Amino acid sequence: MGAPHARPSIPSSSSPTSPHHHTTTHTHARLRFPPPTRGGEGGELGFFGAGMARRGRVQLRRIEDKASRQVRFSKRRAGLFKKAFELALLCDAEVALLVFSPAGKLYEYSSSSIEGTYDRYQQFAGARRDLNEGSTSINSDENASIHSRLRDISAWSLQNNADESDANQLEKLEKLLTNTLRDTKSKKMLAKQNGEGSRSRANSSGSRGQEEGSA
Repeated sequence: MGAPHARPSIPSSSSPTSPHHHTTTHTHARLRFPPPTRGGEGGELGFFGAGMARRGRVQLRRIEDKASRQVRFSKRRAGLFKKAFELALLCDAEVALLVFSPAGKLYEYSSSSIEGTYDRYQQFAGARRDLNEGSTSINSDENASIHSRLRDISAWSLQNNADESDANQLEKLEKLLTNTLRDTKSKKMLAKQNGEGSRSRANSSGSRGQEEGSA
């Protein structure tokens, strides 16, 4: 057997004026962590093991373990509600948030009230639907004309084998499509002009009525 290793001595310095007072200097080792690697549950970052991700985009995926998924849901839900509160407070925004847990439990947050925000949303959505329906009714004749032209093009293609590389047939089809597009653009411009003319006439009529009333 070899001689036992001697225990390393700790360097110390003594004050010459006070022999009983000792000052001990310790050397601290600097910890070095291994570089992070990709993997782990839910694409989380860490220092040890394979449950870490390298620099770059973290891949998000469903957490398979039910208990871990519930814990992660609770943490993320709390963070989401905190952000919603900060958005409403800092920006004076009306915020409503509804969250259903994987088990079907409802969590909600509202800067005012869920019902009031929902009613406001319904009014906004209804106004948007009315605008879209009005635009659709104005262009209904135009859509019918386009559908009729498309049916003619389809019938012509079947009768004349437009899939064949025949220059004359392709030229006829191109002219038919060009005419359809030109007619569509003309109708759009005409509808726009008619709408602007109606608004200008309504404004002028209102101005004349105000002038006559003031006279």
